[in-house]
Amino acid sequence: MRTIGDGTRNTARNWRLWTSSPTECAFGTRTAQFHVCGTCGLVPFVTIDIDGHEYAVVSVNSFEGVPASMLSRAPASFDGEGQGGRLARRAKNWIPSVLYIDDGA
Repeated sequence: MRTIGDGTRNTARNWRLWTSSPTECAFGTRTAQFHVCGTCGLVPFVTIDIDGHEYAVVSVNSFEGVPASMLSRAPASFDGEGQGGRLARRAKNWIPSVLYIDDGA
């Protein structure tokens, strides 16, 4: 299990992620690392290093027990987005201070 969060003790901004034999993969522009569960193939989070600073995004699809009514879904397309724009968007919207805690569970 891994805990990923914003580096604070604010539990509302920290997530515990169970992954079995996680593998890191890169796709497309190879700007981000997709952390894939070796058992189920789910990608619970993605990380990126931008100018020596690590950012992350957590997939709500990996949460258990979250009612669909709590989620707001909207289509998104990043076609035509250049690498500079992609990195700027991620730096603005992703979790800004990533802390990993491997607790062996």
